[in-house]
Amino acid sequence: MCEIEAMLRNSLADEQKELFKEYADLWGLILGDTAYDSFRSGFKYGAGLAFDTFMTN
Repeated sequence: MCEIEAMLRNSLADEQKELFKEYADLWGLILGDTAYDSFRSGFKYGAGLAFDTFMTN
């Protein structure tokens, strides 16, 4: 993937490189937010499951 990205960057003009960099940065933010939301949801589910398992009669 890095090799393909390097080839793409080498073939772009300066303005296009800047746009691509912004796109890549925003995509990274979206992936980070998605990973955080998935972790948070899974943690809540697991904590609730553990609570129900140990705190029910």
